[in-house]
Parts: sequence; structure tokens; C-alpha cells
Amino acid sequence: MTFSSIGDLARSFQMTRQTGQAKETLTRLTNEVASGRADDAGRHLGGDFSELAGIERGLSLLGSYRTATAEASARLSAMQSVIGHARSVGDDQGSKLLKLGDLGLPSQIDAAGREARAQFDALVHTLNTRTGGRSLLAGAQSDGPALAPPETIMSALSAATAGETTAEGVRAAVEAWFLDPGGGFEAAGYLGAEPAAALRVSQQETVQIDVTAADPALRRTLAGLATGALLVEGALAGDAAGRAGLATEAGALLAA
Repeated sequence: MTFSSIGDLARSFQMTRQTGQAKETLTRLTNEVASGRADDAGRHLGGDFSELAGIERGLSLLGSYRTATAEASARLSAMQSVIGHARSVGDDQGSKLLKLGDLGLPSQIDAAGREARAQFDALVHTLNTRTGGRSLLAGAQSDGPALAPPETIMSALSAATAGETTAEGVRAAVEAWFLDPGGGFEAAGYLGAEPAAALRVSQQETVQIDVTAADPALRRTLAGLATGALLVEGALAGDAAGRAGLATEAGALLAA
């Protein structure tokens, strides 16, 4: 029988090489376990990257959906706050104006008009709130304000009601300006556009945020405050009874 052997130096070299390979393999496997990724993706997948590409595309979509969901949540939260503020202001001013219309002295009517004007200005600025660099209630045209400045709106209303001699006539003119299709509000008051496209938050679901500053309820609240504000813009000047009646009309608009 013939035996073959290797010298001590060769044996040492072979063992060193095997030890090095074992360490390299152990390091690679440790890294793969820690990262959850194969060290050599091509070899691991046998050169077929289609499944990996599908996974990476899915992760990218999930990331975009997560961003869209966060954006929708932030906008809806801010919108709820703004609309809640509008309702609170409308309720408060409506109650005050209704009471003053029945019992208020001329000086009290004037003070109520000044407060209504201040609240109108504040509400316009609130409805022009921006979130994430975009106008909250301007619909698809979110790079600018939703509403014209309050001074611009009140100037237009003063012109629209200049010929009115009764509280009912002033209220009707203000309502028409704010609420009529194609009226003054849509032509010069609202600067936004139709609601923006729905946000996709998953493959099956979208979120449509369709409330804008042109919403009828918000327009009616603005109309009520603007009617009260006209008390300090010269409406029915010199007619104490008419001005008291106008306070009542403004309160009724807000109560509605």
C-alpha cells in the first residue's frame, strides 16, 4: 500500500488557509444575520433580481403611502381646528348681536359692530391658514391665500349695500354677495380653486379633503360677521332703529 503525506510546512499553510476561510465565512454570516441582507445578493438570488426589485418597489410605495397619510392627518387636524374656531366665533357673535338688536343702545350697537369687524378680519386670516407651506382651504390652488384681504371684501360689501335703506335690504345684499353662484364672493372674495385631488394612502384607499373656504357654511358665517361689521362702515347711518334691526339680521344669519 502506498501512503502520501505532506510536509509540516504545507500542512501549516493549509490549516492557516482553512482557518482564514472559516473566519471570513463566519464574519459574512454574522453580518447577514445582523443586517437581514445577503452579502452577495447576486449569488444568493442566482442572478434573478426580479423578486428583490419587487420587494424594494413595495417598500418605496409603503414609504410614499406613509408620507401621504401623515400629510392627510396633519391637514385634517388643522382643518378641524380652523372650522371649530369659525363655528365658535359664529355662535358667540350671533348670540351677542341678537341680544343687542332687541335691547342695545346706539353706543352698544356701535361697539358690537366694531367687535364683529374685528372678528371678521380675524376669521378671514384664520381661513387663510397655511400648513406645510400650502394654503389649507384654497383647494387645488394652494400656493396662495384662500380669501381676499378683509379690507377688500368689506369695501366690496359697502359698495353692494350703499343703496339699501332697510336692515332687511342690507342683509339680502350681503347674502347675495356671499352666497349667490357667480356672485361677488366667487368673483372676488374666494381666491382658491376646486378641491385638490384625493391623496392615495394605500393601494385600495384614498382620502378626499374637499372642504375649502368656499364651503356654504363658512360663507354664511362670513356673511353674518360682515353684516355686523357694516354697522361701523356707515350702513344705515342716522337710522337708530334700522341699525338695531341690522344687528338682529346679522345675529340671525350667524344663528342659522
